[in-house]
Amino acid sequence: MRAIIKKLLREFWVAKGKFILCVLAAAVSGWGISSVTYSYLMTERDFHENFDATVPAHFSITVDGYTEAVKERIARHESVETVERREMLGGRIKNNKDVWMSLVVFGVEDLNALKLDQFKITDRIASEKHFILIEQNATDFLEYASDTAVLQFPGSTETVKVAKGGVVHDARMAPAQMEQVVYSYTLITELDSLLPAGKARLLIKTRNTEATREAYQEVANRITELVKAQGASVTEVVIPNPGEHMHQPIIDGIAFLQKSFGAILTILGITLLSLILLTWLLPQLIQVGVIKALGASTRQIYVGYLIVLLLIIAVGLSIGLPLGFKSAALFNKFIAFLQNFTVIDEPFPIYTHGLVMLTASVLPFLFGMMHIRRIARITVREALSTTFHSSSSGLIKYFQTIIHTAKLRYGMSNLFRSGIRTALLVALLSAGIALFFTGSNLSYSFRTDFESYYRASRYAITIGMTDTTSNRLAFLNQLPSVESVAYLRTLRRSYTVPLTNKIKSTTIKQYPPDYDMNPSLVTEGRIDKTCADCIFIHPAMRAAEFGSIQFGDTISVTDKEGNVTKYRYSGVIRDMGGAHGGGSMYRFMTEQNKAFGQVAIRLKAGVPIPGALLEIEKALGENNIKYSGISNVETLLEGAFNHFKPTYYLVQGLGLFTVTVAFLGMLIVLNLTIQERTLEIGIMKALGSSSKDIANLLQMEFTMITSVSILLGFALSIFFTGTLCELYGEMVRGQRIPPLNNYTVILITISLLMLAQLILIINYGNKRIQRTSNALLNHIT
Repeated sequence: MRAIIKKLLREFWVAKGKFILCVLAAAVSGWGISSVTYSYLMTERDFHENFDATVPAHFSITVDGYTEAVKERIARHESVETVERREMLGGRIKNNKDVWMSLVVFGVEDLNALKLDQFKITDRIASEKHFILIEQNATDFLEYASDTAVLQFPGSTETVKVAKGGVVHDARMAPAQMEQVVYSYTLITELDSLLPAGKARLLIKTRNTEATREAYQEVANRITELVKAQGASVTEVVIPNPGEHMHQPIIDGIAFLQKSFGAILTILGITLLSLILLTWLLPQLIQVGVIKALGASTRQIYVGYLIVLLLIIAVGLSIGLPLGFKSAALFNKFIAFLQNFTVIDEPFPIYTHGLVMLTASVLPFLFGMMHIRRIARITVREALSTTFHSSSSGLIKYFQTIIHTAKLRYGMSNLFRSGIRTALLVALLSAGIALFFTGSNLSYSFRTDFESYYRASRYAITIGMTDTTSNRLAFLNQLPSVESVAYLRTLRRSYTVPLTNKIKSTTIKQYPPDYDMNPSLVTEGRIDKTCADCIFIHPAMRAAEFGSIQFGDTISVTDKEGNVTKYRYSGVIRDMGGAHGGGSMYRFMTEQNKAFGQVAIRLKAGVPIPGALLEIEKALGENNIKYSGISNVETLLEGAFNHFKPTYYLVQGLGLFTVTVAFLGMLIVLNLTIQERTLEIGIMKALGSSSKDIANLLQMEFTMITSVSILLGFALSIFFTGTLCELYGEMVRGQRIPPLNNYTVILITISLLMLAQLILIINYGNKRIQRTSNALLNHIT
């Protein structure tokens, strides 16, 4: 056995390229496993530490008739641990392109004594009386080098210039790039003149150890009664899902992708290692036969090769693990940027590194051991087999009998000379192609689906009013760009979940009789505007809570006074504005809403949205109308699509990486193929074949491999696209997103793959094969 180890090490010393290749494979395998493991550990740690550090409030209430005495009484309630006033005001801000963007300003009582929903001031620039602090994720939108920001608030046509007081980081907020919203912070005293008189928004953290919406709702109900006893009233209660980020569905999706890609990269790393180990082991077949003929046992050969394998894995891991940690840190920065988190720099415990090292070494060793076991058990006769390969498979022989071209028969036979090697290469290439196609398909599916929704809406612009009002905006109908106007109202209610009888909060959007809804947005049931007690629900509610309900079944809804109204379930409306996790309900009124909070505007055919927005905003200002904001389908479409960009970017990136690894594997297999056929190539050249002829034969073999990989990759991409569209659709909107194939990208990708393979095989193959017949015949591997 000692002699066998010395022989192998001596061969590696002479042919250093083989050893480097094997070490590279082990390094790539270790890098793949460790990078995914480390990145998952980093992102999970960063999410919890960032989010928990904000001390998120359990719920918020809006009080009408607010006084400091009301706040103090709430703070003394036995169920309340902390209460803090935190106002929220919508507006808009000019970005660095002199274009208005949506703005949300949070007003705090004391920047130096934040109790709930905390944020960090990372860069305090000015201390002027009138200032705002910008959330760090939004600074790229603004000319932050300038001293002032230009703002405009609802109900006013005047712009306001305030000092940019600094930068903050709020890990609770969604990334500005996704939302296309600038989040900012200031003191409540700065907003006094803009806030409704006598109203206040309070954040509350309870003493309840049961972190459920139901438990927090019970506390909110008791506080509502307490406030009523103080001569005030609670007009709104908002309970976020406990322990969840503002974009929890997106975060869950990224975590799912990390776990899935971890498994994929682990398989890819091991597959590449297996492929490269074959470049070392297969040329050893004849030598194993000779060693056995000289008296060596299977066990001696097995143990000797295993020791050398351990050496290869150890050297490879010494390279792969540090690379894995570094690449995981870079990936974690990317994820932190997407999730608006700060990267935690604290080192992991020693046992964590030990666990990663064990994972990264055990799997490659087990797979390498399988190949060595197979080689060690080969008989002398099998090891010293003939030069030219002939397939023993009956199926392959049958195909060869119906193929009349000698070149095709030769290529097919060689494909199965090493079935494992061919299968590994096909697995690598088809996985990469499948992932890249999937990323392209996801982007295409999401974009098409969102466009179909937003374009299906017959109302391109929606005005949100500051307060519910009964004063109609008749002047809007006189604008040249406006076709019609509809007045909507949204009510805060609670409902009883079937089967569980749990009480949950929701909103009911009331559509007037003249509201022209596109029937394609009603995914179940049909609209009957004469039905006074019909109610529709959001797809998320249908999927999560109303799966067993049938048309005509009763849905009980309760208002804030405790009055219960029973409605008939009539269908599902696909409303992208529905709240995640809670969803929304919808009614078509038999008469106009007496009061309204939203104005939906339908534009005349051919009118561009930007021009219409300017016209509408000007009219609102001239008529001194107070409004909280204006949304349009184009901005909503882009914002919705931005939420999914991380998903398909990650999928496409992994696909490109996998295709690159596959082409590295193809180059390795080409090297091995030429190396093991040295004598065979020499004989063919002696019989008159040119280097170009032999390279063409190799090209034919690899074209078969690429073609099979493309077919498998395309089939897998259909499966992956369907699975991810269903998963993300249900997580984010409660309904499956229809999967589509982006055939333009697929065809371009296939053409580029074939061209890249042609260049690789012909150019590299020619260089390796261009030797004289005599030199090849004299060369024995």
